[in-house]
Amino acid sequence: MPLTHAFATKGLAIYVDNPQPTYKPGDTITGRVVRQVPVAVGADHVTITIHLTGKAAAKLVEWSDHLGESQRSYHSSFRLLNSDDTRVQLHDGPLDIPRTVEGLSIDRIDNLDKQDQTIGRSWPFSITIPRQTAAGNVQESRADITPFVPVDKSGYVPSHPLPSSSWRGREETGPGQFESGFIEYYLRATLSAAHGGSGSEAIYLIEIGT
Repeated sequence: MPLTHAFATKGLAIYVDNPQPTYKPGDTITGRVVRQVPVAVGADHVTITIHLTGKAAAKLVEWSDHLGESQRSYHSSFRLLNSDDTRVQLHDGPLDIPRTVEGLSIDRIDNLDKQDQTIGRSWPFSITIPRQTAAGNVQESRADITPFVPVDKSGYVPSHPLPSSSWRGREETGPGQFESGFIEYYLRATLSAAHGGSGSEAIYLIEIGT
């Protein structure tokens, strides 16, 4: 149940205008998605999109004997947002990017370096943070170990106000019982080519408060 990490390459990177330490539901995030290097030969139709992802996850570990040598683990996760609700299509068609820098699309870069925005091609985006979560079912449902969102006995989560980003380290909640979990949000941009070449992805972490 790992946290998501920021990720940017010469193949795709996300730059946010005036980054804030914390955003609130209803805020609008603007920025640019950038690709520095040309697409592969034969990739004649390229699609680039960006959306906001939100996820809640929890884990329960139970030790079944006093020696701590036998354990059972339970996982529960829920997508707080429907990606289609915030998805923005930035490009759909041929893409010609002149070679102006060395390197490959998989080469990692620092997306805090604003100069990198001027290399290659870029596409502006604007995404408004939803005020409510998307309704749905908890994945691998065990409603009693999903402490971050209200869940009914069937594992269904109704729409409710968007919760804040949070992280809970491993804590003992009872004899031989430990819980951990988190709520995270991030922007995810993807580039896919219909014919030839591999896709690219970029992740930009977002903190949301209430």
